[in-house]
Amino acid sequence: MPGQKDARFSQMTPPAAVSSVPSPSRSALDQAVEWFTVLKSGDAGERDHAQWSAWLRASNDHRSAWAKVESVFGQIRSLDTERAYRTLTPYSPYAAHVPPRAVSEHRARRRSVVKGLALTGLVLGTGAIATRSQIALALSADYRTGKGETKAVQLPDGSYLLLDTESAVATRFRDGQRQIELLEGQVCVRMAATAARPGGREPLALVTGHGVIRATNAEFMVRVHRDHTRCVVLRDRVDISSAHALQAATTLSQGEQIDFDNDGLGAIRPSGEAQTAWLRGQIVADNMTLGAFANEVARYRTGLLRVSPDVADLRISGAFPTSDTDRILASLPRVLPVRIRSMTKYWTMIEASTSSPSR
Repeated sequence: MPGQKDARFSQMTPPAAVSSVPSPSRSALDQAVEWFTVLKSGDAGERDHAQWSAWLRASNDHRSAWAKVESVFGQIRSLDTERAYRTLTPYSPYAAHVPPRAVSEHRARRRSVVKGLALTGLVLGTGAIATRSQIALALSADYRTGKGETKAVQLPDGSYLLLDTESAVATRFRDGQRQIELLEGQVCVRMAATAARPGGREPLALVTGHGVIRATNAEFMVRVHRDHTRCVVLRDRVDISSAHALQAATTLSQGEQIDFDNDGLGAIRPSGEAQTAWLRGQIVADNMTLGAFANEVARYRTGLLRVSPDVADLRISGAFPTSDTDRILASLPRVLPVRIRSMTKYWTMIEASTSSPSR
């Protein structure tokens, strides 16, 4: 349905152009986070500050990484980490009657607490505490979306990138390189006709933890799962290689999809309406288990959504709007023998009902 996909892209807010500022390397970001932790720990002395200054001056990559960290952590600059540490633990070296050895041991712990506070500050707006992987993701991503959010980005070559809910990408468009790294979630890449290798330019590469997808003038979708990546081609064709077998590529054409992981490529299968439904703001279920369906709904819904094991294998079909998950849940008791129980606004359980579903 090309017209519907076009409409979905046009409904997005005006896309942001990819910045020409080089993205910092992963190693530089890791070092920057560690320096942030040291400087905020309350233990940093003149030597620490001198070493940090030397590290910062050592390369543009370090300066870019530090700027990224400052940007991400800017929202918690008002947090008094030292006072918060004293409140959170009785082992603060400032507490009375603490042996000197305990002071030394817990200074290391304090740095860990400071990092934890910093991670908390990163996601205060969502009411959750970030994990180590999430902090790395926040620092590495050039563009990301929250629950229920989608975002369109225009790339330097004129192509467009649409991010689905809870997705994150890093982009590298410099020195002739055109690369998108999908860190989590799902994206749709729509390559512009002008991006089709003018002057013999290298193909665009989309990288995940499971392999590489290369395209010259295609439209395709990629979704990262925990143990595999799925690619669906909407226009033209792409070449796909798994991470451990980069030389063994396969070509995927319009209307086809494939799952692949680190060790190899799965079978090529025809794609269906369900795979492209998110571009139209829908979840399309075709005899899907209720457990799998709830997982899809949860991607667009704030808080926890759980399914009781005794109803998880029930089957459901239909098209459902991702913009109104309350409406989705309210419809379930009308077609399945279930009830919806909400303990709070952020905790919902789908469980067996004692009565038959109304028709």
